[in-house]
Amino acid sequence: AERVVLNLLPGVYNIVRTIYIPSYATIIGAGIDKTIINYVGVNDVPVFQFVNDTSTIGHPSSINSTLGNNQPREIFIKGLTINNSVSISANGMQMDAVRDSIFEDIKINGNSNSSFMNGHYGIELNALSDIVTCENNKFKNITINGFTNAIYAKQDILNNTFENGFFYDLKQAVVLGMGANLSSTGELFGPRQTHFINCKFYNVKQHAVYIDKGYDNFINDITLSNVGNDGAGVSSPIYPQIYFNVYGNNASHIISDRSEEHTSGTPVTLIYLVCRL
Repeated sequence: AERVVLNLLPGVYNIVRTIYIPSYATIIGAGIDKTIINYVGVNDVPVFQFVNDTSTIGHPSSINSTLGNNQPREIFIKGLTINNSVSISANGMQMDAVRDSIFEDIKINGNSNSSFMNGHYGIELNALSDIVTCENNKFKNITINGFTNAIYAKQDILNNTFENGFFYDLKQAVVLGMGANLSSTGELFGPRQTHFINCKFYNVKQHAVYIDKGYDNFINDITLSNVGNDGAGVSSPIYPQIYFNVYGNNASHIISDRSEEHTSGTPVTLIYLVCRL
């Protein structure tokens, strides 16, 4: 009830199980690569997962216990590194219907020896419905590397902002709406109003941003370096660096190392957009 701030001193904190974080939690580390949460547990569980006011996880089990008045909210985490040093399929942070929270100055390291398994995400954002959703969260100065996807969401998340992010050594950096079933609860629309502002993408094998479903998503002031080349280098592009498979999304002020034509002489698309005229 006193809303105590948990201050983590510099050091390496080895953990073998998921850390469950409730509403109103404030966790302040000493800074990136100073306070290190080092996960050495089993596969297929997140390092950080957020719980509702009954201390119940919201996804995929017990989803009916999470409602709009008890979903995880008003959380503040700043100044630490999450290090997944063992598991090849554990997420960094699994955000189940988290809202109105701030995450700042955080680095999330995946297992760089992984084979980019499906379900290996730096941050996964989940919605339980289009009402009880992951919304209005702000991510500032977030660095993510070594995962299949840095940011993944297929459901009806709403109004989440990533500013000054750095995403590198990934298969795909940002994936929104892939695998969504638009007739399922919580997947009626896909991600909406997701903003990426002043973010940098480096050494991403496929797409920096891939939007398969969802609309009103916006990327602005983005820098792309060695993206979409499947590790072959900038002279051998394979994938569009940005891919929008649905209309209603926006990209502006993109700085890319990809020119219209490379040594092979074959034009390769920088941005693939589906538009409605």
